[in-house]
Amino acid sequence: GESASNVTITGSASCSRAAGESVAGSPYAITCLPGTLASANYSFATGTTADLTITAKPVTVTPDAGQSKTYGGIDPELTYTTTALGNGDTAAVFSGALHRATGQTVDGGPYLIDLGTLSAGSNYTLSLDVAPVSFSITPKAASVTPAAKSKTYGDADPELTGSLVGFLPADRSEEHTSELQ
Repeated sequence: GESASNVTITGSASCSRAAGESVAGSPYAITCLPGTLASANYSFATGTTADLTITAKPVTVTPDAGQSKTYGGIDPELTYTTTALGNGDTAAVFSGALHRATGQTVDGGPYLIDLGTLSAGSNYTLSLDVAPVSFSITPKAASVTPAAKSKTYGDADPELTGSLVGFLPADRSEEHTSELQ
């Protein structure tokens, strides 16, 4: 009927584990040496080993709000914040990038942002914040440039026209001329 809870034991065991702090190296063997353990009826020896398993730390990624580009422009690198990393790690552990839904027009959105190829290695499991964040495309500036005209004193005004400028090459299917009023 004796057990560790009802036998007088003095001293302490000396337990340690194999070195390492990464998920990739897990599990790490735990060993306990008898240390200074003593009991009248028992002699202590090193028992079997056990495992210490390190699992990936969950990290929430929150895309920064208000990210956008002008129609026809190049997408900027999508920015974000995260919950705290572990073990003194910094943003340097991240690789890859966030991604946004496909589309290039102002009225084609919303363009939701997702995790894309963003990774922080095997020590972290990334998830996107539950509040969706969208990327927007704003209109490109275009202008109307009036064409110079002339008339003889007393004659009616000629038709006033102008050219629309500022269009992207792909959007220039013909010369845009409109009557100004």
